[in-house]
Amino acid sequence: MTSPAAAARGDLTDWRQGSLVGDAVRDALCPDDRRHLADLDWSQVTLVLVSQDCDICADEGIEPYADALPFVPLQPGAVDRDAQCRGGRNPRRLVLDLPGRGPMAAEQWRRLRIPKPALHGLQPTGQIPTDDATCLRRWLGRRYTRAAFPDAFNNRLDASRKIREKLERLWASADAQQVSGIYIRFVDQDDKPGDREILTPDESYHIVVRVTYPVGLDPATGNAIVAPDIKASADKVLESFDTLLDSLDGIDMDDGKPVPETDFTLHDLRFYLRFDRDFRSNDAAAIVPLAADAP
Repeated sequence: MTSPAAAARGDLTDWRQGSLVGDAVRDALCPDDRRHLADLDWSQVTLVLVSQDCDICADEGIEPYADALPFVPLQPGAVDRDAQCRGGRNPRRLVLDLPGRGPMAAEQWRRLRIPKPALHGLQPTGQIPTDDATCLRRWLGRRYTRAAFPDAFNNRLDASRKIREKLERLWASADAQQVSGIYIRFVDQDDKPGDREILTPDESYHIVVRVTYPVGLDPATGNAIVAPDIKASADKVLESFDTLLDSLDGIDMDDGKPVPETDFTLHDLRFYLRFDRDFRSNDAAAIVPLAADAP
């Protein structure tokens, strides 16, 4: 049941982004009427609210629905691949450890709307932790804000199976799990802003690469604390990426550095593009099928 204070107000203030929805509400939503959900085993689904907190609590005349994502249990045979979908690293698929449910996965395109009256008088069955809620927000937003790389650049990275396999091994590596991002800036040979589109096949892309990694903060001084193992992982990711680029034609890394997040600024984000696992817009390999999609 809802809390007495919320019940007295007749609102949904017990609910917020990352709240887990009870099975009774889930079962009342009739997934057969939604083609994008009909292939899921609905009895195994856990719904998680993804609307912003103020939108959840807003008057129903303004916001009549709360958005939610269906999370489903992972495939037993896809543990290694699903590890690449943690931390928001895959912009189309996310794996979180849901309270009381264990590791589960969701895909962006399966989002649905819950009529707010279905939540009246009820409380969430759980709430994802703050760090996971932050990850969820960023992951949801990146569906619309992630960088689009030039086709010629993508084609050069996608030129051979050997290169694709090297990239997959890089994304799946333990070192890659420690860093927060790989960022690329296109430049010309004088380190001036470069043309992202190549006009002739014999021209090379010139790029500057930054591998960012998280740091801690000293509570007494506020100074950044760099964990040696995380810094070492960032060095290895940069080295692996540099080696990969050396093995193909048409992309030259003019400069590369691992940098703590505290040294990567909003100004940098105006010029750098985040390089994600599905840098190719039609990258079917970037999506690991849900359990219901398995043969």
